This record gives sequence, C-alpha cells and structure tokens, in this order.
Amino acid sequence: GCEPVAVISADKLTDLNVGPSETVRIAKILMNNPKISEHVIDKEAWGCIWRELILKKKGLRTVYNRPGRLPRGTQFSPEMLEAMIDQLDRLIAKYNSSDWETKLTAIRLVELLAEHRDK
Repeated sequence: GCEPVAVISADKLTDLNVGPSETVRIAKILMNNPKISEHVIDKEAWGCIWRELILKKKGLRTVYNRPGRLPRGTQFSPEMLEAMIDQLDRLIAKYNSSDWETKLTAIRLVELLAEHRDK
C-alpha cells in the first residue's frame, strides 16, 4: 500500500518559533528523494527562503492573506466543533494503536492532531 514518508504541519511552518525547523524537515525529505534531491536549493538558503515567504509574505497568496480573516475557531458552531473534535479523537485513537505505534509518521500525526484538539 501507499504510506507517507513524513508528516508536516502548515501551522508549524508559519509559526515564528518552529517554522524554520519545519522548513528543514521538508527540505530533508526532498533531499532524501533521488528524483528530487538534485533540484533542492543549498542548505544555506533554506532559512532565507523561509524568511522571504513567511515573514515578508512574498510568494503565492494563501488563506492567511485573506482580508477580514476570522481568528481560529470563531467561524464554527458548537455542533461543528464537536464533530471535528470527535474526528480528531477517532484519528488519534487509530494512529496511536499498536498497529501504528512504531511508525514515525503516525507518532508525528498523533502529536499534531492532539495539539489541534487541545487548542
């Protein structure tokens, strides 16, 4: 079957404290792919690219650029939030089970899902 090689977080990528390390995580994944590695920019430029795209907001526009964007969570009804939390709990339980407990991708996914649920 198909299995992910890594799990990354868009939220962490845009976080000022952990964004650079999430960028390194992505770059290392690409560097380990023989079909892509020769096209990855030099390690010395990774931090610069992150600063230009995230801090200076250069590059493509994203959902974070929308004018009037509401703070997280404010656009969901209590019923919607409850349904989302139920799904997070279901996925956390699934990927925290013995079938997945030794896979680094599952461990990372559970960490990220738990962070979202606990916010």
